[in-house]
Amino acid sequence: MKRELFVTLRRHTGWFEPLLFFAIVMIMFPMAVSAEGKAIAAYGAGIVWRAVLLSGFLSLGRLLRQDYENGTLEQWLLMPQPLALLLLAKVCAHWLAHGLPLAVLASLFAWFLFLPAEPVLMVALSLLLGTAIMVLIGMIGAALTVPLQRGSLLTGLLVMPLYLPVLIFGTRLTDAAVSASPLSGYFAFLGAVLLLMLVLSPFVAAVALRLMID
Repeated sequence: MKRELFVTLRRHTGWFEPLLFFAIVMIMFPMAVSAEGKAIAAYGAGIVWRAVLLSGFLSLGRLLRQDYENGTLEQWLLMPQPLALLLLAKVCAHWLAHGLPLAVLASLFAWFLFLPAEPVLMVALSLLLGTAIMVLIGMIGAALTVPLQRGSLLTGLLVMPLYLPVLIFGTRLTDAAVSASPLSGYFAFLGAVLLLMLVLSPFVAAVALRLMID
């Protein structure tokens, strides 16, 4: 995981582009709606989550593609360690380099969208869970499309339906925080999905990689 994190951070454009794209979307959003704080806050939660989702697509194409091209994945298949465990380390490093900074940046922009302090904290916590789930789901899509030349686009099409429940519950959680409604159900759903994907995603991605590479 340390190696993967080091390699990812060395590719400056790889982790910086999604953050820049997200910042551009969030800066342009207030220009498209009323300048009043209440109007911006009313749409803020949904825009933050949608921008995070779209920004995450920019990094999915690189999740396994470069390792496939330079032969790293083939070496992983020959290693004595379980491939699922190696992929879990890979996805953890990817989340630390992409998902965590994106969640932090999104929380800062939520503050600028006139959301109260407590909902901003809920946005931060929900985005930490949501980005982790998105990366785990994206690992499966990346594994299924890794040999394809235009795998990035196809990966997005594959994982988009699986992202929708996370997007819906994350947005509803933020709206509930703004209206001071109970949040435990939304957090329970996101936590359950995260635990499920932590168990399933590395194994499903490992099987997909063996099929695609062999």
